[in-house]
Amino acid sequence: MAIEPTRSKWDDVWESTTIERPVHHTIIEKILSHIDHSPCMSLEVGCGSGVDSAYLTNFGFIAVGMDYSMSALTRFARSNPGHKIHRVAGDTFAIPFGSNSFDLVFSQGLMEHFRDMRPALREQIRVLKPGGLICVDVPQTWNLATLYKRWHIMRGTWFAGWETNYSLEELEGLLKECGLRVVDSYGWLYFPSFVYGIRNLHTLNERYKLPIWLPNNIKEKIEDLWLWLEDQRWYYRWLGCIGVIAQKL
Repeated sequence: MAIEPTRSKWDDVWESTTIERPVHHTIIEKILSHIDHSPCMSLEVGCGSGVDSAYLTNFGFIAVGMDYSMSALTRFARSNPGHKIHRVAGDTFAIPFGSNSFDLVFSQGLMEHFRDMRPALREQIRVLKPGGLICVDVPQTWNLATLYKRWHIMRGTWFAGWETNYSLEELEGLLKECGLRVVDSYGWLYFPSFVYGIRNLHTLNERYKLPIWLPNNIKEKIEDLWLWLEDQRWYYRWLGCIGVIAQKL
C-alpha cells in the first residue's frame, strides 16, 4: 500500500519538476473578499514555489512561506525574485511560530497528502489569531480527476506516491470539528482539459485567431453566466478542487 510522501520524496519532486505553477486566482480572490485590513500577516503552509504568497504581497500582505522541503524553498526563491517574502523551513505538524501569530493561514495542495489532516489543521489553528482566517484547498472527490489519480496511485506512478480527496461536506465538517466557523467555500479546476475548452468556447476565436465572430456584449454575457455558475455551491462541488475558508473563534 502506498504511504504518505516523505521529505526526500518531496525534495525529489521539486528537484525534478520544471513546471512553474500559476497563481491560483480563485483562491486569492476569495481570500481578499474576506480580509479587509492591511498590513496582514499571512502564512502559506506547504508553500512550494510560493507564487500565491508572492501575489498577496501586491495587496500589502506580509507573507511567510513555509515548506518541509528545502528544494521547494530553493524553487520559492527562484520563482519570486524581488518579492519581500519570508521563507521558512518547517513541519506543518510543528509550525515554528508562536500561538496567535497570523491573520491568515492557508494551504493549497497540501492537506490531501495526510491520512488524517486534523493534527496538521490544529497546529495551523494554533498559530492563527482569534478572528483570523484559515483557507484549506484540496482535491475534490466527485470528479473524473479522482479516478485518474487513483489509477496512477494503484500503478505506483502518481508523483506524490499517495494522496486522498474530500467532498465539500467532508472538508467543512473537519473544519467545524476543529472548532472553526465556516464562512465561505469555492471550487475551481476543470478536468479533463476539454471540459475547460467547452467552458471557454466563447473566446475560441480570440485564443486561436479563428474566423468566428461574436459580439463583445454576447461574450461578456456568456462569461458572466459562467462566473455565476462557478459561484454556485451545487455546481462547484463537482469541480476538480474545492476550498473552504473558516474563522478562528
